[in-house]
Amino acid sequence: MWGAAKKGFAAPFLMRQDQHMADLVEGNKTLLRLTLISESDRTPRDLSGGSANLIFSIDGAAATSVSMTLEDPANGIVSFRFSPTQLTPGRMRADVESTDSAGNTVRATDIISLLIRRKVT
Repeated sequence: MWGAAKKGFAAPFLMRQDQHMADLVEGNKTLLRLTLISESDRTPRDLSGGSANLIFSIDGAAATSVSMTLEDPANGIVSFRFSPTQLTPGRMRADVESTDSAGNTVRATDIISLLIRRKVT
């Protein structure tokens, strides 16, 4: 089994932690970057010759599955850049499903949960 251990966001700016109230903002082109690791030995999941999908739903709507970019497949680093129309206000819950070069497909044991806030207009 493996887990999506390290989450990273490529953001245009950072806020002090005490001001942080949401993970994402509606309409932004946010980059979600994850490192997939083995639960048993905490090493990166080698996705060389494999693939990864992000499956997400906002506030219980129908799930959307999108292909992720394999940024550094040997070290389990994958990413997905949301389009502005994919980020609507609400609570996003997501899974990552990956397939290695041998065709073994697994889902992460961790659920990604992110709050998407409305943009100020």
